[in-house]
Amino acid sequence: MKTMDEVQSGPTAPATAARRPGRPRSDQAEEAILDAVFSLFADGATYDGLSMEMIAGAAKVGKATIYRRWPNKEALIIDAVSRRLHADKHLVVPGVSVREDLIFLLEMMRTHLQDESTGPAYNVLTQVGVANPNLYKRYHDMVIDPRRDMYRQVLRRGIATGELRADLDVERAMLMLTATMLTVTRHHPPPEPVGREYSVELADDLLRGAAALSCQCREGAGCAAPAGAPDRTDADAG
Repeated sequence: MKTMDEVQSGPTAPATAARRPGRPRSDQAEEAILDAVFSLFADGATYDGLSMEMIAGAAKVGKATIYRRWPNKEALIIDAVSRRLHADKHLVVPGVSVREDLIFLLEMMRTHLQDESTGPAYNVLTQVGVANPNLYKRYHDMVIDPRRDMYRQVLRRGIATGELRADLDVERAMLMLTATMLTVTRHHPPPEPVGREYSVELADDLLRGAAALSCQCREGAGCAAPAGAPDRTDADAG
């Protein structure tokens, strides 16, 4: 079977092929390579056992096509994870309220981690991170921390607007949300996968303790505190 490179550069290929509508062939080859990475992980491949030869074979491209884009396996895997788990690099949260923005981010995280094609790759990278600190650091810097920073920005904005307590520990609050979602989606998932309601309840649980005491929950006010939360003033008085 011919590889994509042979089809693209072979002497018998029609001269008009380059002018066909659709994505450029270089983009198609790149997508095929990224697809192959996740397909191999989904089939049970481990990071240490994965080779450029395996990826090239699964993508039906030559190894030279891969090396023109990525200098080594580590760079390819990190880029694949970053682009496939978080393709929306310029994502902007809605900005309606702290509560709605946290639910938005938690839902984005939940759907990414529960996706059948990206979950196995995440698991492999988590496992090899212990044995390959350089890989894990790059993964953390390129993928994890930018997403965590979106939570931090929402929480800091809530403090600035008075929706959240001025003394809120932003880093701890962020970890309470992200670590919990990570646990129930990947590390110790329940028998039935969690859904959107879990994201809502998780955000509400945090905000019951993080909302500013003076924040009044009114219909349409955009308050951080969840509807139905206990009156904190009364609770403190008791």
